[in-house]
Amino acid sequence: MENSKIKEIMKRDGTIVPFDRKKITTAIYKAMKSTGFESYNEADRLSQLVVKRLEEMGMEVPKV
Repeated sequence: MENSKIKEIMKRDGTIVPFDRKKITTAIYKAMKSTGFESYNEADRLSQLVVKRLEEMGMEVPKV
């Protein structure tokens, strides 16, 4: 999954920055942790699914 077609992402302010799936993983993990369910592996698995879905939708430069 690390060979994602997505290379860049558009931030809320409109700037384009390099895409880093780990940021999605971290956001999911923090959300899970706030509910008492701490599993970094599960957060990582879910972030892979998010990226796969974005690619399926043809998003080359997704927005935050």
